[in-house]
Amino acid sequence: GVTAAPEAAVADEATAAAAAGAATTFQTSLKQYFPGSISNSQMAVNVVTALGKRGHKIGETLFGASLCSDEVNWTPQGLAPLLQQGLTRKVGGGTFNLGGLAGMPYVGTSGFGAFFSHCPKEGKVVIMFGPHVGISQDGTVGKLERIGMKKQSGACGAAIGAYKALLKEKAENAKIPMGNPLDNQEEYIIGQMSTKLEGETGLDSGSIATITYRMYEIVWELMNGTLTETIKPGFWDDIVEVTLLGGIVINQGVTKATKDVLVEDYFQPVIFQSWVPKRGNFGFKIVNLYDEAFGEKTAAQGELEKAAKVEAEMGVKEE
Repeated sequence: GVTAAPEAAVADEATAAAAAGAATTFQTSLKQYFPGSISNSQMAVNVVTALGKRGHKIGETLFGASLCSDEVNWTPQGLAPLLQQGLTRKVGGGTFNLGGLAGMPYVGTSGFGAFFSHCPKEGKVVIMFGPHVGISQDGTVGKLERIGMKKQSGACGAAIGAYKALLKEKAENAKIPMGNPLDNQEEYIIGQMSTKLEGETGLDSGSIATITYRMYEIVWELMNGTLTETIKPGFWDDIVEVTLLGGIVINQGVTKATKDVLVEDYFQPVIFQSWVPKRGNFGFKIVNLYDEAFGEKTAAQGELEKAAKVEAEMGVKEE
């Protein structure tokens, strides 16, 4: 599982805190398991500023998000609402919800087709996506404090639930019943995760962090596959570019001090890139926006980025 950030400074900080007998907190676990994470407010500033330099204007930008349905991701201080406000607020805007459980873009090619058809003439599209995970105030990954609840709650319940189901299947040597049309989203996650466990068996913070990283890969695979299937000849007739912001949402929940008010979340960015058409309106190339917006990637972010490379079948070239 994920045990620590690759940066020596973070490792030294965690070791020093443990040696001093200090309790693990949200911030220490954030740095240890999800290095390079940025607060939502700062993320929104960086993204809107970077897109402004690329000519994004309010009234010409369509925004969509593929995040988990969990209410903690859709508060006024959530990153998706902040981006929607920053990119489209003066004309009412809105967010096209592309996702379902665990942030999977379950709307499919029909949903993406409908989404893209809403783009303003010669407009630009921005899509934010990724799974989420909670970190409680005592630093437990996969847990958080929710409003009005005395006990800690799981997040992401869908991802952790799928992982637990697979652990149970292995322990009891009994296949998980599948084919329930009333639970098809969770069953899809279980099916995809079954190929990515890589020997994980624990429920500690490191194991849940690892499962969250695997969940990002699963979300990306469906996102990339659906996008590339949707982009057909004529796609770029009315769309100037499509920008993808992918990463992991880290929910903080409420604290003793804030009580019934959720604390600002964080986002660990993995990719921030624009797809723009090639000459002749066939295929597209990728323009990397990450470095200018966020700086150098950590080792953990770099490993995730490797899994996010777009297939070369459409003649993609990164610049």
